[in-house]
Amino acid sequence: MYENLIDDMIMYRAKHKLSQPEFAEKAGVSVQTVCHIETGQQKPSKITVAKIRLAMQEEKEEKNEG
Repeated sequence: MYENLIDDMIMYRAKHKLSQPEFAEKAGVSVQTVCHIETGQQKPSKITVAKIRLAMQEEKEEKNEG
């Protein structure tokens, strides 16, 4: 579940030109959480991983509908 999350987050933020605070708001987590996950200082809970994955998934679903 945690594998590739760091790379996925960084790539997603770069692709969508989102800052850590913008991404944190979209995912419903704190900026500190995003920063700590991306730097490997924190292993996220299953709930946090789900929130982050859902935030990244919503963009894909919106494009598929349009």
